[in-house]
Amino acid sequence: MSESMGEHLLPPPPPAPPQPGWWQASDGNWYPPEQSAAPTAYGPPPAYGGVGYGYADPRLEELTAAQKHLLRTGPRNALVIQTSLRAIALALGIPPERLPNH
Repeated sequence: MSESMGEHLLPPPPPAPPQPGWWQASDGNWYPPEQSAAPTAYGPPPAYGGVGYGYADPRLEELTAAQKHLLRTGPRNALVIQTSLRAIALALGIPPERLPNH
């Protein structure tokens, strides 16, 4: 096969999870269910109508939109985001004692 013909091939399908229940993070790696930021976050569809989804746990539904978004990023990305936000806050002159610990 010539090189020009190979340029039009589709990429291979993504690999299957190593075991049932594992999830793939945005870094491309697979993680077991117990390493999820919120292992109980996803459940049956919400009781209310509309587009989107809700959390099965009412405590998670009470979080702010920003907190829910951070939760959905996964544990590794959440830590990266929190660390970056902390660095930005410190660079802006916000005293460390006013920042949450994570």
